Amino acid sequence: MSHTSTIKSVKILDLQALRQACEELKRTQGVDLTLIENHVPRAYSQGQLKAADLCIQLNDGEYDVGLYKTTDGSYEARCDFYTGDVEKQLGANREQLSLHTNLTGEERTQAQLGKLYQFYSVKAAENAIIRKGGSCQRQTQQDGTIQLVMVMQAA
Repeated sequence: MSHTSTIKSVKILDLQALRQACEELKRTQGVDLTLIENHVPRAYSQGQLKAADLCIQLNDGEYDVGLYKTTDGSYEARCDFYTGDVEKQLGANREQLSLHTNLTGEERTQAQLGKLYQFYSVKAAENAIIRKGGSCQRQTQQDGTIQLVMVMQAA
């Protein structure tokens, strides 16, 4: 029986931002993870997932998140949410989810990796503005949402 979910609505494009997000998850959220290349993510059934281009190994859990390169060059996540273990470590916090009571389908699955996607998106945005010569400041709200204030330098 397959419990695997694929999240296609969020595409990982900036591998530097992914690495930075993983480091920040370890440092600020206490998630014990290792980012590994060409590795088979752990799932309920052996052989359920094939070798991933990148694997977020959750060292305190039973299952991992595989990131698979797609034809457009982006990466999509595939993992097994069966035990709730992945969601517990990488999912959106309960306070954030309570603000969005009407999540269905892909949105609900995406929320199960909410922290990962939030930190990735922040790092990708920060990297993009810095590459263009701007600066960025981050403000974390009490509910866990992150607000970015970006400033471009006048030419």
